[in-house]
Amino acid sequence: MFSELLNQMDRCADLAFARSSPACSMAPEPPRMCTVSIIIPNFNNGRANARDGARDFLSELLASLELTLATESVPFEILLADDGSTDDSLETARAWAAKRWGDGRPFLRLIELSHCGVLSTVLNRLLDESTGAYIARLDGDIVLKTANWLTKLVEAFERDSQVGVVTGLQLLSNGEVHAFGDDLFGPRGYRHIGRGVPREALPPMMEVDHAMGCFYCTRREVETTVGRYDESFLRGQTEEYGVRVRKAGWRVIATKAIVFEHWHMERQRRANAADASLALDDMLELFCARHGFDRLAPDLAEVRESARGTPMLWRDLADGSVEAKACDAMQLAGDPRMQARLAEEIAAAMSSRAAQGGSDPCIVGCGVGLLPRALASHGVRCVAIECEGEACALARSFLGAASSFLHAVEDFACLPFADASQRCVLVTGVLERYWNPVGFLRELQRILAPDGLLTIRSEVRREDLFEGERSADGRHCFTVTELRDLLQHVGRFSLVGEARYFELSGTLEVGLRHGASMEGRGYFSLGRAQVAESLR
Repeated sequence: MFSELLNQMDRCADLAFARSSPACSMAPEPPRMCTVSIIIPNFNNGRANARDGARDFLSELLASLELTLATESVPFEILLADDGSTDDSLETARAWAAKRWGDGRPFLRLIELSHCGVLSTVLNRLLDESTGAYIARLDGDIVLKTANWLTKLVEAFERDSQVGVVTGLQLLSNGEVHAFGDDLFGPRGYRHIGRGVPREALPPMMEVDHAMGCFYCTRREVETTVGRYDESFLRGQTEEYGVRVRKAGWRVIATKAIVFEHWHMERQRRANAADASLALDDMLELFCARHGFDRLAPDLAEVRESARGTPMLWRDLADGSVEAKACDAMQLAGDPRMQARLAEEIAAAMSSRAAQGGSDPCIVGCGVGLLPRALASHGVRCVAIECEGEACALARSFLGAASSFLHAVEDFACLPFADASQRCVLVTGVLERYWNPVGFLRELQRILAPDGLLTIRSEVRREDLFEGERSADGRHCFTVTELRDLLQHVGRFSLVGEARYFELSGTLEVGLRHGASMEGRGYFSLGRAQVAESLR
């Protein structure tokens, strides 16, 4: 037994000697696994691309990571892939790659690529190189403002295993709220939630349709169920990916616990094919062909069809319609706001009628019939449209002999007129109470004559008060910016004169005629500035 013990001691000594030998000490260590992989695609995010040269985008992003992650306890890695930058950002990336954290790790790992100009390709390469259980994708022109934000990110994921995407509170460089997640499927079209609202008005956390790609954090499992970024998309690749995320059943969360600034409005336009107006149009068409609806101006009936058989829609889109108020007739005498609105509608109807050579106006959204009755008292015959309901029933009795002009419909997207048959159409109060505004606008395009005039009146908010998807009375009132964007994104309309805002009634009035689809009807359109100016 004693000899066996000596033999065991000898074997242990041999093993210990082998482990301490130079040959063994040079063996590579297994790769260090991390909890979060921070991935950064870069193309020309240097000072040379700032509007006034005052911002060094990539350098300030990396400095913010150094500051906010200095005491972070969550294991992480930073991977930066440069897509053949021609400005100073590549040298910036090389300089930061040479730095080290306090524990001796390289600050980041730099992957230098030949320029391809396809963000999805760069992102897929970064995903291939990453090792984390969670992936935090950052644009090269953001700045992190929250210390130890990775801890807060992991906490957001670990609250619910169905959360596949997390984003934070996005601010502009002046501290104004730019987005708290995005709507992809809402009645106000594609929009940044909470734009311009006070930070304190936002909830700590909320579920949203989608997160912008500038700060887009996912579980590793999302990639395994959804797949990679589609490299045929030059623009809108994150929205396309986000639809697949929702169709796979993952939840998307925005949290106020992580705050970052996005400086995209302070950069010059990059000489990148993806940002050209025609390229954007091509990508919008590709998205529609892939998913069956327009990503900027979604027809919600098409969205519901696209979602059929999937868990994409986490809220009921068709639950967004509100009937006209049946009490309007009784409130008119004592409500100065309602009196002002009726006077404005009369003036709009008479002005449109005169502009169209005396054509009888078609009033869509007549409510209890106040406007048709007032026009009839002035000897003006009109056609009135309202959805079947209590207000419509009241309108029949209220209009009396003129009730023959009233058409009750089941759906505003199915108007009882032939194609191109209406020369003078006035829409009042429908966009903010109908569940599918884009479907309704397309129906208006169908019935409007080639030389017809469409006047839209919609009650708007000066700013998004963050009352949720709908206000207290159930409507989804637009801000001026949202209504401007939706009309532009729908396309095939041209503006007539200047839009008018009526302070007392809180209503925006816009005149439209048929027009060609605007080139680049999204965020890089030259026509966008003209539309914005006319709606101010």
